[in-house]
Amino acid sequence: MDKEPQRSSEIGLRQAKRMANLKSAELFDLIADGLPALLESARDLENAAKHLEGHPRSAEVLRRQAREECAKILILL
Repeated sequence: MDKEPQRSSEIGLRQAKRMANLKSAELFDLIADGLPALLESARDLENAAKHLEGHPRSAEVLRRQAREECAKILILL
């Protein structure tokens, strides 16, 4: 039942203003569509960090970015 996350062409373009003007049902649909993409991004970043053995600073950058993606999920929930 794992559905491939849909990638919006508007990802990362500061959608707060758009989100503020949506009706509740539309807002929840938009958020529901974005959560899997954020989770996939966090997992990919963490997995990439695990492959950087011997490069702890680079791995930490990826781990911090993964945590930021997780924080976005919590904010949207």
